Amino acid sequence: MLTVTLATAAVLGLYFWLLSLRVVQGRIGGKVLIGDGESEDLLYRVRAHANFAEHVPLILILMGLIELAVGPRTGLIVIAAVLVLARVLHGWGMTMYSENKPRVIGVLLTWAVLLTLASWGLLLAFGVVG
Repeated sequence: MLTVTLATAAVLGLYFWLLSLRVVQGRIGGKVLIGDGESEDLLYRVRAHANFAEHVPLILILMGLIELAVGPRTGLIVIAAVLVLARVLHGWGMTMYSENKPRVIGVLLTWAVLLTLASWGLLLAFGVVG
């Protein structure tokens, strides 16, 4: 079983639900059926939700494939924890409606996780590491 990937996906699934709920609340409050209704608040909610949906699936796929190849190593657990932290920071930063440290740190950590997993995956795929 892919315990690290499953646990990470479950935690992030709950967080994605919260981001989804925030979008729905913004739509109800602003009486907006589609789009952002020119509401800056709703735009930020939609983009926080979309940014999560744009990054997290590929990262979870990479995690799962790596875990299949090497098992639930400590490094993968650390990466999973960093990913959860990164996504929470990004989502929180998106509620501040301006450039801010949580959002920037969340983006940079997400990219670091993606680059680390992609590199690890390539090294595994070409037999450079086992």
